[in-house]
Amino acid sequence: MKKQMMIGLMLGAMVFLARIAKAEENYDIVVAAGSAEPVKFAASELSAYLGRITGRQPKILENGKGMFYVSLPAEECVPANIREQLKGHGQEAFVIESKEGRLYLVGNSPRAAVYAVYGFLEKHLGCRWYTPDPAEEIVPLKSTVEVEKSIKNGIKDFEEPSFNIRRIYYQTYDIPMRTPVENEVLKSWPQIIQWMAKLRINIFEYAFDHGSVRCWHYWEKFQNVIPELKRRGIEVGVHFQGIHNLLTAQERKDHPEWGSFLKDKGTRQCVETPWQLCTSNSNAVDCYISKIVSFMKTNSEVSYLVARPNDCGGWCECPKCIDVPVPDRYLQLQKSIVQRVREIAPGVQISHFAYGSYKGLPVHETLPGDVSVTYSVWGRDFSIPFEVKQLGGASFFQWRDLCKSNNVDMIVHEKMLRQAGLGLHLLPLPTFAQDLTFYKKNGVKGFDLPVEYPGWWAKSLNWVVLSRLMWNTDENVKLLVNDFFAQFYGICSKDVAEIYTLAESGMEYKYYSCPIHYTWWGSVSKLASDDHGKTGDKYKSVLPSVEHAKEGLEQALQKTRQLEKQYVDNPNLAQHLGYLEIVIGYTLQEYNSLYEVCLGVTAMEQARAPGADHAACLKQLDMASEHFRKALEFELERQKYDKPGNLKFIWDDHCEGNPGFSRNIPKLQELIAKLRQNGEGDERQTK
Repeated sequence: MKKQMMIGLMLGAMVFLARIAKAEENYDIVVAAGSAEPVKFAASELSAYLGRITGRQPKILENGKGMFYVSLPAEECVPANIREQLKGHGQEAFVIESKEGRLYLVGNSPRAAVYAVYGFLEKHLGCRWYTPDPAEEIVPLKSTVEVEKSIKNGIKDFEEPSFNIRRIYYQTYDIPMRTPVENEVLKSWPQIIQWMAKLRINIFEYAFDHGSVRCWHYWEKFQNVIPELKRRGIEVGVHFQGIHNLLTAQERKDHPEWGSFLKDKGTRQCVETPWQLCTSNSNAVDCYISKIVSFMKTNSEVSYLVARPNDCGGWCECPKCIDVPVPDRYLQLQKSIVQRVREIAPGVQISHFAYGSYKGLPVHETLPGDVSVTYSVWGRDFSIPFEVKQLGGASFFQWRDLCKSNNVDMIVHEKMLRQAGLGLHLLPLPTFAQDLTFYKKNGVKGFDLPVEYPGWWAKSLNWVVLSRLMWNTDENVKLLVNDFFAQFYGICSKDVAEIYTLAESGMEYKYYSCPIHYTWWGSVSKLASDDHGKTGDKYKSVLPSVEHAKEGLEQALQKTRQLEKQYVDNPNLAQHLGYLEIVIGYTLQEYNSLYEVCLGVTAMEQARAPGADHAACLKQLDMASEHFRKALEFELERQKYDKPGNLKFIWDDHCEGNPGFSRNIPKLQELIAKLRQNGEGDERQTK
């Protein structure tokens, strides 16, 4: 009996080993000879991740037989039914299908083949990429037999995107040069790029904006990582925001007539920034466009172009310009750009940007048929879906109809990922799903999303969810968020979900460009003026929201620190919690400081009230001074977070952090001293 059992066990082991040997014998990846670089890259990524998952890295063969086939539809190895399934679909459509023990990962373009590989790794093998940091990837362990079994059980996926344009507008104007911050940013670019491919972002648009020389400095550095974009099939775009990014200071000085003439000033505006071009001056227009053409000649890898005026007004009011509507002037300029660029780069995609002072529809000019239109949404309240409250009145629908009648693609420029102008939001904005469903219903072809380096870790869940919705508007946001907590935080997922909810509960104010932490903008100088009352009321009005945010952040930080102590022996989890503590701790100190400032300004305004009792006035000034002192203490605590390596956690306005506090609290203290010297209480009482 024992002998029979032993024989049975040995036979079972032999069968098991034979199955492993057979699996390993066919455990290769096949690509066609001469495949495009992204297809070869897709195969290399599949090989590398399978090696990490199973402990055995498959070989990559050109032609031949294997278990995995990474390909375009035209290759001989692709079954006819897959080829037929992809026929007639867009260039980013792909199929993942198992057939007779083989797995076919076939995309309608080289980039789609990359998406097919990542789709298989994520959906069927459990990989996750919640941040750009390779150390934070989630790669489960499986045997080759398990992988083979999942293939034999049958896989049949077809995917194509809900939106064809998914581009990020990467800003560099606020990154200080030749500092530790620069080194941190440069090291991050390869990680950001590999993450973008996994999130299926298809255009990396490098921004030359705000007239900053930093943009040109970093462009030279950025060129070093363009090969990484090309390997993944991601298109390289450039975005010239403002005339002053292309015309040199010397050219502006030598040709003041090129700038806009403003009646109220009686002069041309050319040296100062921002300024607009006198579009009726042919020499100015020729020089500007020649700079664009020269750039495109030198940088042939660029396949996507936006060239637009400065954000604000200041349009020329000279006799030749003034009677031409601003949108028409810009469109005339755009047409000239298109014509000149097409002569040297006929395949480049060009987008006309409807933004700010030139957001209106053209009156006389018509859209050229070979451009897209990027329509900008500005100043949104992200607690309200766009469908409920459209910014700009009917302009969205007017542009939609104009694009449709001219057979031109419409793209939307949204600030969904730019927390610098929105405030910290660890959880996805509540309008994501409804907004994208609305845009898809109205024929929008894609998105232009401004982002910057600071705070990518804090924004990562927003990145992931929004990217998934841009690919498939039917994704369930709640399931995506729950999966994030379960996968990224594991055994303490429920506790961390509560922390995220606490931090988010205080961030009820979701109005872009006027978040609470921007209360400083232009306000301190107004507090020192005779017309200080409205500004004082502004600080008083935001005080309840600041207090609410502070309470939520305090609770979130306390709970995070408790979990850190509890899971100190779990290195990965402890690291994630440590990062979360930095994000919340930094934000709390900022709101602590703002809270004291709001109290101080409120006390100061009470002291300045007409008819105030002198003694009461001095008491209020003393209170204001004490609040400002506390605010400065909190600001010093916040600055402790501003150190090399922490920038990815700090979601704030600039790489130098929010300068409003450190710059303006001393000014408020000076104002208090001045009010004391002027005997504010006596003066008011006399009046």
